[in-house]
Amino acid sequence: MQTAEGGIRGVGGSPEVEATALAALALLGQGTTMTNGDGREVLSRCVGWLLAQQTDDGGLAPQGAEQVQHHALATYALAEAYGLGFALNLRGGLQAALAWLGAQRGPDGGFGDAQTTAMAVMAMVSVQFFKVEPPCAPKSVVEWFDTHPAENDRKALPAELLARLFVGQNVKQNEGQLEAARRVFADRGGEDPWLEFWASHLAYQIGGDDWRGWMVRLREIAQLQEKSESASNGSWMAVGGRAQSSTTALRVLSLEAMARYTRMVR
Repeated sequence: MQTAEGGIRGVGGSPEVEATALAALALLGQGTTMTNGDGREVLSRCVGWLLAQQTDDGGLAPQGAEQVQHHALATYALAEAYGLGFALNLRGGLQAALAWLGAQRGPDGGFGDAQTTAMAVMAMVSVQFFKVEPPCAPKSVVEWFDTHPAENDRKALPAELLARLFVGQNVKQNEGQLEAARRVFADRGGEDPWLEFWASHLAYQIGGDDWRGWMVRLREIAQLQEKSESASNGSWMAVGGRAQSSTTALRVLSLEAMARYTRMVR
């Protein structure tokens, strides 16, 4: 699915920022870095393609309704590629991407909607972990959810709760938030790969019976993988309005939830 230039093909066969960033994160999640692992060449070309999209002001994604979310996702991928592989040559592009992201923060403290705000938090927490200064304190961004709760949005709710966990808030000790998480898990994710992504990472972070119950859904996801001899071998069919490549990368990331991060709260 990778073009000669390094981008991952999305809808219509053209390379997309979302598909490329997700593929990079999936490779990083199974231990590949810019210098080690069987997928290092694919990863390096993904990262190179993302940086080739960067504009003079630091933006990584084309204009459109999902520009900020896709930019935050690409920044998140660059942060992991930089930190996990000690790829110091990425620092300049990463810092420019962070500056652009910070400039998109609204007067209310968020980044437009719950999923975009949560993705911005994940990108900023990641760079902070790797000793790069984020454009603002991730904890201050999470405060946006206090006045913009995602309680009625199935996909945004696990994104909000995961963002809270990323900044150290213990949703397990908040009765309302824990009950909300369990509503997500009971719904089993439906057919939306982004919902599965947020919920899988959230379930692992909460742990216990909630995680064991969600593993049933992960086994179901794994069984949907294409195992024929066709060109789609190893992929998942496109669902939720995403490209086949994005769906596949998101489902790989969901299956990697237990390996990508330790539990942030006990």
